[in-house]
Amino acid sequence: MCKGFQIGVGRMREIGELEAEILEIARANQRVSAREVLRIIYQKRDIAYTTVSTTLERLTKKHLLTRDEQKIRGKVTYFYRPSKSGVEVGIASKSIARLIKAFGPGVVSAAFSGLSASPEELRKLEEKVMEAKKSRANA
Repeated sequence: MCKGFQIGVGRMREIGELEAEILEIARANQRVSAREVLRIIYQKRDIAYTTVSTTLERLTKKHLLTRDEQKIRGKVTYFYRPSKSGVEVGIASKSIARLIKAFGPGVVSAAFSGLSASPEELRKLEEKVMEAKKSRANA
């Protein structure tokens, strides 16, 4: 069973199943606190608040989330939002390359068979495929 994807330069880091789930929640809501993440994630799994807050901090250290603080009723509350660092593109690229190396190019077709993308996203994907074909033909 795959526990995560290696990311980063130099010191290797991983993104695990819980981190991926929390990233998905952060992307869907754009700005979340640990308590909000817990409320959403608790519907699927029995998890402690401290586990959620530790995971949010790890994702911040990996530059996948950014953290802001706000005083609410005299207490500091941390809010997390998806980072715009581009790290996720690197994660995806490395992960796809590893899958192709392990299982061959057919894995890409399998990955896209369950894709639910908007027409705009599909158009962008098609453009990327055409660019890749052109660069391979010119090489």
